Amino acid sequence: MSQFLYVDNGYATDGYVQTGITINWDTRVIFVPRYTLSFAGGNIYNMNVDTFRLVLKDLEDSIEGIVFPTTHNHNPPVTFGGVTIARSVEIINGYTVTFEDVGSSYIVSLFGANNNIVDVTNLNNVSVRSSNSAGLAQSFELEQLSFDNHVTMNQATGQAGTGYPLGNRTNPVNNVIDACLIADIRSIDTIFNRGISTFGPGDSATGRMFEGLNLNNDRMIITPGAMFIGCDYVKLWVTGNAIGGTFQESFVENNMTLVGGAKDCGFLGTCSFYPAIPNAFQMFDCHTTSSTAAVVTLIANPAVNILMHRCSGRWILQNVTTGSHVLNMTAGEIELHPSCTGGTVTVRGTVNLIDNSNGTVVIDGSQTTADQIATTTWERLAATHVDPLTLGGMVNALNTRTQNILNYSIGLDMKADITNSKVDDVLTDTNSIINSLSLALDIVNSILKYNSNRTRIDKNDKTLTVYDDDGVTPITVFDLKDFNGVASITEIAERVPQ
Repeated sequence: MSQFLYVDNGYATDGYVQTGITINWDTRVIFVPRYTLSFAGGNIYNMNVDTFRLVLKDLEDSIEGIVFPTTHNHNPPVTFGGVTIARSVEIINGYTVTFEDVGSSYIVSLFGANNNIVDVTNLNNVSVRSSNSAGLAQSFELEQLSFDNHVTMNQATGQAGTGYPLGNRTNPVNNVIDACLIADIRSIDTIFNRGISTFGPGDSATGRMFEGLNLNNDRMIITPGAMFIGCDYVKLWVTGNAIGGTFQESFVENNMTLVGGAKDCGFLGTCSFYPAIPNAFQMFDCHTTSSTAAVVTLIANPAVNILMHRCSGRWILQNVTTGSHVLNMTAGEIELHPSCTGGTVTVRGTVNLIDNSNGTVVIDGSQTTADQIATTTWERLAATHVDPLTLGGMVNALNTRTQNILNYSIGLDMKADITNSKVDDVLTDTNSIINSLSLALDIVNSILKYNSNRTRIDKNDKTLTVYDDDGVTPITVFDLKDFNGVASITEIAERVPQ
C-alpha cells in the first residue's frame, strides 16, 4: 500500500523528496535545512520563529501529521494598557529540533518571538542563539527606542549575547558577530564602535555601517583573517585589511582596499582600489597625515578611475596602466611612480608634480606652490637681476655704487685732499643711492599692502579688490577664475589683474 505525503499542490507517492522543514513523526524530530534560513553574513543565519511555527502548522494539517500530537503552543501578542506582551512559541509534546549539520559550524539566530527552541535543540555543529527577553514585559517597539537606531559595540566594557537589552547604548556587546545579529533582528543599519576594537579570524561583516564618536578614541583594527567587505566607516580610525565601501571624516591607515569613495579623510600607508560599479573612486577634501607619503596603489584591474577633489599632502600614484585619472589638489606633492605605464593622469591645482611615469599621458595643469616661489626668489643669483626698474636691479645698482665709493676712498689711502669735483661725484652717488632706497621702500610698502590690507570678493562680478591703507581706496582689482579659466568664486585657481 502506497503512503501519501501532503504537499502544497496536491499529493505525491512514496519517493517524494521534501525540500523544506520536515517532521519525523515517529521520532518527533523537526528537521530544519540550512537553506531555509536567512543568510546574515559570514557563518550567521537568521530564523523568524513566527514563520517557523506557521510551517509547523501546515505540517500538522497534512494527511500524515493530522493524527499526531500538536508540535507547539502559540501565544499571539497581547496589549494591556498600551503595553504589548510579545508573541511566544513553545515546542511541546516531546518534539525536538535539529538544524542541518553541513560539516562545518554555523550560527542560527532566532527572532520574532519568545521561544524555547534552544532548550529542545539536538546538539551538533550548529549554535543556536535566542533573543528572548525576561517575560517581554516591554513591547518590541519600546525596546527599539533604547537602541536609537544604533547597535553599540565596545570590546572593553561590553559582553557577549544577543538578548535584550544587550546592544543598546548602555549595554554594549563585545563582539561584531553579536552586534550584526542584533542589527538584523531589529532592522538596524548602524553599529556604533566605541573605544579600540581588534578583529581577527572568525570576525566578519558585510555591507554594514560602522560609526564612531571621535576618530582619536574610536578605532577599528582589522587584522588578516577578519572579513569586512563593503562596509562604510564614519568618524573612525580604521587600520588593516578590509575591502571598504565608503569613508567619511575618518583616518584610513595601511592596506585598506578602497571601493566607494572618501570625504574629509586622512590617509597613511598603502591603499589599493577594488574594481566596482561605478568604476570611479572619488576623494573629496582628503589629505595625507604624515611627512611620509600615503601610497595610493591602483590594482591591475583597469576598471577604476581615481578622481581627487580639493585634496592635499604627499601622494605616490602607482600601477596606472589605463583609464583617465584627475587629481585636483590644493597643496602638496604628486609623484607618478615608474610603474605607471598607460592611461591618462591630469594634475591640477597648487601642487608639486614629480613625473617618473613610463608611458602614462600626463596633463600638467599644476600651479607653482608657495615654497617654490620662495625658493626661486631667495635663491636666485643676484647677478641675474639687471633691470634697473626691478627691486633686484636696484639692489645691484646700490651695491655697485657703494663698492665704487669704497674703492675710491681706498685709492686715496684715506687722505683728506679730495678735490671739489670728487666731492661732487660722491654727493651725486649718495643722492642716487638715497633715491634708489626711497623707490625700494615704496615697493616694499606696496608689497605689504597686498599682504595685510583689506580685501573684498564681489560675488556678482567675481572679482577680488585690494584696498589702500584707508580701507576705502582700491589699489588693484583682480578677476577670479577656476581651473578652466571661467569666472568663479567657489573654485579659485587664479587671479588676473584687470
